[in-house]
Amino acid sequence: MDIEMVFDPIELAMQDGLTLDERHHICVESQWLRAVKRTTGRDDLFVYYHKETNNFVLAQWIYTPEKDGVAICTELEVMEEAPDRGGWISLEYIKSRCAKGDEMVKTLKHKMKEAEYAKKAEKEELLEKRTAAADYLRKQGKPEIAASIESGPYAKPKPETLDILNNGAKNRIITSG
Repeated sequence: MDIEMVFDPIELAMQDGLTLDERHHICVESQWLRAVKRTTGRDDLFVYYHKETNNFVLAQWIYTPEKDGVAICTELEVMEEAPDRGGWISLEYIKSRCAKGDEMVKTLKHKMKEAEYAKKAEKEELLEKRTAAADYLRKQGKPEIAASIESGPYAKPKPETLDILNNGAKNRIITSG
């Protein structure tokens, strides 16, 4: 007995996605939807009205009735009002929600690099402050303390430490000479 297993992507999509039926009414393309398509660069988005829940849904086609003979989609966002009548969602949110995988990875890598650069800049700034503090102490005739500051770890002061120092300096005149 020969058994042949056949992979049917439409059957799989029917299990994972939403098959549109008589409960779903595909809405006419509105100005909001056109703006969403322009912003996201995706032309496979549409809005449908769900007759049972009375909600409007932004969705993405997986299989279209015109091309594939079956209407299967993925719901992206649900709105209580029609998007062109006050139920819209901001285009920035939709842009991030509908971003393609490679764009999301690119954005994430960019944010990680920015965070890395910010961390390096903060570290360099702390090093400059440490060097400046050591130079000041040397001018004051305290080379041992200066050497201790330069050789030891120097971290950003804790907020509690800054509060103590600021409170101690209140109502005092501090001069450099």
